[in-house]
Amino acid sequence: MKLRVKVDYSTYSALKEVEKEYREVLEDAINYGLSNKTTSFTRIKSGVYKTEREKHKDLPSHYIYTACEDASERLDSFEKLKKGGRAYTEKPSVRRVTIHLDDHLWKFSLDTISISTKKGRVLGFHFPNLP
Repeated sequence: MKLRVKVDYSTYSALKEVEKEYREVLEDAINYGLSNKTTSFTRIKSGVYKTEREKHKDLPSHYIYTACEDASERLDSFEKLKKGGRAYTEKPSVRRVTIHLDDHLWKFSLDTISISTKKGRVLGFHFPNLP
C-alpha cells in the first residue's frame, strides 16, 4: 500500500539532504566492496562504518547501517548479472536511491509518521481522512 502525503518545503529539503548523504554513503560502500572483492554486509559495514560516521556526524547512524545493507544487495545482484554476461558496465552505478528505513528511523501512529533526519525528527506527515 502506498500513501502520498504533501509536505512543506522545510520538510522536503530535510529529506532531500538525507537522500544526498545516503547516496554518498552508498557509493562509498559500493566502492569499498568492489575494491575488497566482497559482497558481505558484515565486511562492508566493518570497513566503511567508522569512516562514514566521522564524515557524516549529523546523519543518524542507522542510515549508514542500511546503506551498507543496500550496497551489499546491489553488489550481490551485480555479481550475478556479471556472471551471466548481462552486466553492461565494469562496476555498478547508483542511478536511483531508495532509502531503507528500519524501525529506528521512523515512527508511525494512526495519523502521523515521523522520520529521523540530520536536524532531528521531521514530524507532521498527516494522513487525509480515509473512508
